[in-house]
Amino acid sequence: MNETEQAKKVRRLTAIIYIVLMIFLVIGTLYSEQRKEQAREAQKLAEQGIIGQPFEAE
Repeated sequence: MNETEQAKKVRRLTAIIYIVLMIFLVIGTLYSEQRKEQAREAQKLAEQGIIGQPFEAE
């Protein structure tokens, strides 16, 4: 294998690693935003008294 072929393989591998890393970053960001939105909704429901109130036994 000559240097040109080896350089092409290294560049291809680097590009693949970069793309996979970006995919994980995007998925992580989307997941984080989803969790934040769920927390906001839960906070609104708690403020309205819909959730988060202790159970009262009769």
